[in-house]
Amino acid sequence: MLDIEMPKDTPLELALSTLKTAWERQDAIIVWKGFTSGTAMDKYKSEEYCRKVFKNDNYEFLVNGSNFAYESTSIKNAIDNMEDRYLG
Repeated sequence: MLDIEMPKDTPLELALSTLKTAWERQDAIIVWKGFTSGTAMDKYKSEEYCRKVFKNDNYEFLVNGSNFAYESTSIKNAIDNMEDRYLG
């Protein structure tokens, strides 16, 4: 699996081409730095904001670096354990 990081100033055509290729190959994680800067999405990068806004219902989260393994847990538990379970 490829890890691809695109800076905020990546030209749109190149960014879209990169995303499309990765999606078709199903073998990459893309991090587009600053993608939401200056938009309504900015507020969701705050863990505290998410804790306040999202219901503490159970959601399914991919775990162990897999696209197949997942667990169902509350949003607050997922945030508390993100580093260990989901990014590890």
